[in-house]
Amino acid sequence: MNGNHLVPDQILDYSRANGVEVLLLQEVPTSGNRLVGFDYSAVRTVLSCKEGSARAAIVVLNQDIEVVALQGLSDRHFAVASLRKRHGQAVVFVSAYFKYSIQTHIFTARLGLILDSIDQDIVIGADVNAHSPQWFSRPGNNTGSARGTHVESLIAEKHLTVHNQPGRLVTYERHGMGSSNIDVTLTRGGSLVNSVSEWDVLDITDSDHRTIRFKIRIGSGPEGPAIGKRRFNTRKADWDRFRWVLAQKVLGDPETMVGGCDVVAGALTRALGQAMEASMPRSRKSARIKPPWWDAGLEESKRRLNNFRRTRDYKVADRDQFRVLRNEHLKKIRRAKMESWRKFATSINSDIWGPVYRWARNGSSKSRIPSSVLREDGTFTVTALETAECLLESLIPRDVTAPIFEHGIVERERPEVTEAEVKRAVWRMAPNKAPGLDGITAGVLRKAWGVIGTPLTSVLRECLRRSVFPDCWKTAEVVVISKGQDRDPSLPKSYRPVSLLSAPSKVLERLVVDRLEEETGGALSEEQHGFRVGKSTISAIKSCLDWVDNSQEMVVGVFLDISGAFDNLRWNILIRDMMTLGASDATRSIIQSYLTGRRAVLSVEGATAFADLTRGCPQGSQLGPSLWNLSMDRALVTNNDDRVKLVAYADDLAVLIAGSDILDIQGRARATLGALRDWAELRGLTFSASKSQAIPLKGGLRSGFTVPFGAQDIVAVDSVRYLGVELDSKRNFWAHVSIVAGKSESLYSRLRAASSADWGLRQSTSAVIYRAVFLPRITYAAEIWAKGVLTKKAIKLLGSKQRRALRSLTGAYSTTSTDALQVVAGQLPLDLEIRWHVVRTRRKAGQISEEEMSDQWDRLLDIWQDRWDSSVKGRWTYGIFPDIRRRLVLPLEVDHYVCQFLTGHGDFNSKLESFNLRGEAMCRCETEDESVDHVLYRCPLLSAERDRVIRQIGEDVWPCETKVFMDTRSNYCALRRFAREAIEAKRSSDRLGLVPG
Repeated sequence: MNGNHLVPDQILDYSRANGVEVLLLQEVPTSGNRLVGFDYSAVRTVLSCKEGSARAAIVVLNQDIEVVALQGLSDRHFAVASLRKRHGQAVVFVSAYFKYSIQTHIFTARLGLILDSIDQDIVIGADVNAHSPQWFSRPGNNTGSARGTHVESLIAEKHLTVHNQPGRLVTYERHGMGSSNIDVTLTRGGSLVNSVSEWDVLDITDSDHRTIRFKIRIGSGPEGPAIGKRRFNTRKADWDRFRWVLAQKVLGDPETMVGGCDVVAGALTRALGQAMEASMPRSRKSARIKPPWWDAGLEESKRRLNNFRRTRDYKVADRDQFRVLRNEHLKKIRRAKMESWRKFATSINSDIWGPVYRWARNGSSKSRIPSSVLREDGTFTVTALETAECLLESLIPRDVTAPIFEHGIVERERPEVTEAEVKRAVWRMAPNKAPGLDGITAGVLRKAWGVIGTPLTSVLRECLRRSVFPDCWKTAEVVVISKGQDRDPSLPKSYRPVSLLSAPSKVLERLVVDRLEEETGGALSEEQHGFRVGKSTISAIKSCLDWVDNSQEMVVGVFLDISGAFDNLRWNILIRDMMTLGASDATRSIIQSYLTGRRAVLSVEGATAFADLTRGCPQGSQLGPSLWNLSMDRALVTNNDDRVKLVAYADDLAVLIAGSDILDIQGRARATLGALRDWAELRGLTFSASKSQAIPLKGGLRSGFTVPFGAQDIVAVDSVRYLGVELDSKRNFWAHVSIVAGKSESLYSRLRAASSADWGLRQSTSAVIYRAVFLPRITYAAEIWAKGVLTKKAIKLLGSKQRRALRSLTGAYSTTSTDALQVVAGQLPLDLEIRWHVVRTRRKAGQISEEEMSDQWDRLLDIWQDRWDSSVKGRWTYGIFPDIRRRLVLPLEVDHYVCQFLTGHGDFNSKLESFNLRGEAMCRCETEDESVDHVLYRCPLLSAERDRVIRQIGEDVWPCETKVFMDTRSNYCALRRFAREAIEAKRSSDRLGLVPG
C-alpha cells in the first residue's frame, strides 16, 4: 500500500462491489495502534504489532468468519491469524512484508518459524521484494535474484505451493523505478494445492503494488454446539405489545404456570423470551463498511477519478493531470471527514455521557479480534474453539469430581416472601446491565412487572420453601475482560472472568443474600470491609493506618495476593463456614441447590466451550460476594496475636505486624502467614508470594528485608498500591500524589481534540465533566493522603497536571499560566480542591459542624488569595480579577475568544513574539506593538467595534480599568462581543493578506 492513505478507500470500494471477504495488506498506513482507513464497525483488523510500527495487516470484511489473532507468531512485518467460516475448517493466513533494506534471510527464517509452529493449512500473501522464475519475475538485478534464492529455498524446504500465474499484469510498477513481480501468493497443505482459483493481478489502486485477487475453497470442519444466546435492542421495543404477548403467555393459559419450581421458572423465562421476540428487534452486528461521511459529491468525485484511471495513461503521460484530480478528491474527503468529526464532537453538548465522552474516556475502540492464548504445554491455541476451551479451563478451575454436600437438612422455615420484597429486588438491579444467555435484563423485568409480579413472586416463594434453585437459571455466560493494556493478551491470566446471569436468577439470589446476611452478618469480623453496608475501601485503609499510628513499635505491612480467589473456593468448606457463622439449615440448603449443577459457557468468535462448575463464587452474581465474605471471615479469625492485625476488603488481605525489631516481626510473620496458608489450602486457594508485597510502615526500617512466606520470601519495597492508594514507607504520600496527578490526562487530551473555537465541546459541558469525572478521580480517598499535598513540590505538580483540564474549561492558550487559568476558570487550585474535599467529607460524616466547614472554606480562599496576590504571573488577569471571592460568585461564560482578553495570551503579535512564535510584535495598524492592551483600548483598525463597548461602559469612564468589565453582566457581554469581533477581524485579514479598512 506504500502507506498511501487513498488506497484503503479504493480497496474497500472494490471489496464492497465484488464480495471480497479477506484482505492481506503490506506497507500499511497506521496511526497509533490502528489501521488508517479501515476503522469501521463491520471491519475487523489484525495488525502485525500494536506499537504503531506495524507493516502488515489482515482485514476481515465478512462478519460470519471466525477470527483469532495469533499474536505470539506476529511481529512488525508479519500479521498472522486463524480464520474459519461456518461449517469450514480453520486456515491460518499470513500477511508478510519483506522490507527491502533488511536482508531477506531474516524474513525467511522468521516465516519458517511461523510455519513450524502451525499444523493447520496456511495461506501466505507476501511482498518479498525479490525476483524468481517461480513467480514469473522479469530478469532483475543480482540483488533481487539473490533475495529470490532465499525465498526459493524456503518454498522447497517447507513444501509451499506458489500460486502466481504467468501472463498477468506485473505486481509492481513505479514510474522511473521499473516493474516486476515481487508479490507472491503461497499455500501449505494438501487440501489447498488445488483450492486456489481465479488468481489475477488488478490495477485498481494508486499504490505502486497492484492488487492480487484470488478465490480459495476451504474444506469442511466440525461444528461446536450452539448456546442459544440472545440479545435484544430494548431501545426499539414496543412495550405495549411486549406486555400484551407476555400476558397471553403467562395469564392466557394458566396450565403453563403449573408444576414444580423448575417447570414454572422455565415457563416464565420462555414467556419473557417469546414476548421479547414479538416486540423488539434483536441486536445485530453492524455490516456497514462505508464511512458515515460519504456522500453523493464524493461518489461523483470518485467516479471521475476512477474513469480517468481506466481511460488515460495516468502513470506516465497524464500523470500531472491525474495528480490534480486525485488531490482534489483527497481534499474533498478531508473536508467531509472534518465536517463529520465536528458534528460528532459537537454532539457531546446535548449528550454529555454519550459516544464522545466514551471515546474521550477510553480512546478509540480496541480490536474486537480475540488473541490466541498460551497453553500450559507451551503451545498456542489456533482456532476460536481451542481459545475458548483454554480460557475456560484456565480461568474457571474445576475439580475432577463434584463436591459432596451434606444431606438431610430438614428445617425449612423462612420468613414469607412478599411481592413488595421481590419488586425491591428487581428495582435494585441496574436496568441495562448485560443479561445472561436468555437476553432478559432487569429493565425488561421492570417493564413486565405489571404482568409477572404475582407469578414471579409465587415461583420465588416456592423456590425458597422447597430450597430449590431452578436449573434453567444456573447457566452463566462467561465473558473475559482484560486486566489492563499492559497485560500480555496471549496469557490466560491476563483476563478476568465475569459471569453474566439471567435477571430472574439474580432476583432469587438477592432474596437468598438478604436472608444469609441477616443470619450471619452479626457474626462477621469488623475487619472485613468489602461488600458490607457502612464499609468501603477507605474504611479498610483507615483501619490499617490507624492501627499503625497507635502502635508503639516497628510495623511492617504485608499485602497478600490470592490467585484467582473467587474462582477457586471449595464449596463443601464454604457450606461448613456458613454453618459456623450461624446460617440456618434452610439457607444452607438452597445455597447447596444454587451451587449444584451449575454450568459455564464461554464463546470466542461464535465458538463455544462448556464446563460444569465444581468450585468458586461466580463473579457477577448477587451471591458471590456474600459467599466470599463468609470464607474470608475464617481467615481473619486465624489471628490471636494482639501485635498482628488482619484487614480484608474482598480478596485483598492486609497483614500488619508490629515488633521490637525485624527478627521479632519475621517470627510473628512466619506464624501468622503460616496459619493463613493453612486456611487457604483447606479452601483450595493459593497465595502468590511473587505478587504479594511488604513495606515498612513505622520504626525506621529500610526496604530490602524479607518476610518469610512458606518456602519463599517476600522482599520489602518502598511503596505498595493498596486499594487504589499508594502507601510509601515514609508515609508522606508523595508517591500517591505523583500517580494521582497524572489521572485523566488522556481524557482531556482527547477532549481537546474534540473542541475548537466554533465547534465541539463547549466550556460549560467541560465544566460538568470536570466536576463529575476529573475531581472524583483525583480526590478518591483524599481523607487518607491529603497531607501529601502540603509540600511545595506537590502543589506545583498538581497545578501542572490541572492545566489540561483548566484549558478545556476556558479555551485558553497553552502559554497561559496555571495561576491565571485557575482564576479565569473559577476553580480551586488542585491541592486546595483536595483539602476542601476532605473538609466536606468530614462534615458529611458529622465530624465537624457547618460553622467549622465554613471557617475551613474561608481559610482555603485566604491561601488562594495570598498566592494570587504574590504571584508574578497572570498580572493582566489579576487586573481583571484581583479578588478571588468576587471571581467565584461571578457566573461567567468563558469561551476561546474572550479568554484571550481575560488572560492576555492569544492571537496578539507582541505576546506570540515573546515566545518566539511570531516574527514581529508590531500590530497591523503599524502604530505600536500588538498587545491585548493595544487591541482593547487603542488599535485604530477596531474603532467601530470599540465604540460599541464604549457606549455600554460609558464615555465618561473610558478608558476604564479592566476590572470594570466585571461590574455588570452587560459590561462583560460587551467585552465578549468585542473579543470575538476583534479576533475574527484579524483572522479574516490574515487569510486575505489585507488590512481591514
